[in-house]
Amino acid sequence: MITLDAPPQLDTTTAAFTFGGNLERFGVATHRGEQALLRQRLFASATDADCAICGETYPVRLLHAAHIKKRAVCTEQEARDLDHIAMPACLLGCDALFEAGYIAVDPTGQVIVTGDPGNRAALDQRLAELADRRVDAHTTSSAAYFAWHRENTFRS
Repeated sequence: MITLDAPPQLDTTTAAFTFGGNLERFGVATHRGEQALLRQRLFASATDADCAICGETYPVRLLHAAHIKKRAVCTEQEARDLDHIAMPACLLGCDALFEAGYIAVDPTGQVIVTGDPGNRAALDQRLAELADRRVDAHTTSSAAYFAWHRENTFRS
């Protein structure tokens, strides 16, 4: 739960928009207790690691500990399954594409891409580059999490 002070109102009557309120606000937030251990489990002391989806090596600061099954719907037992519930996903596209359902992982561990039509050449090119890639994070122990993502998030 996050509790924040009321946001200030934006004054749109002037020619230039400026922010007249306090630049910092007090807040109280709940944090995921397992997040630091999850990152430790995925990355240990590495400074660079591979994205599970595209296979490229990036500095760890450019990789998310990406939940395969959305954490918000995980059971407590699933959220505690640090060896199988998450994978490294790069912030240069793979994490967002997986989270938004443009890509998923099929039962054999291969990347599948959405058939969502559109005139988005850059997106279509990136999806084509990822299609059929092997995702090593897909194992018999993580398969159910990938199946959940495919059935509930993927734009098939």
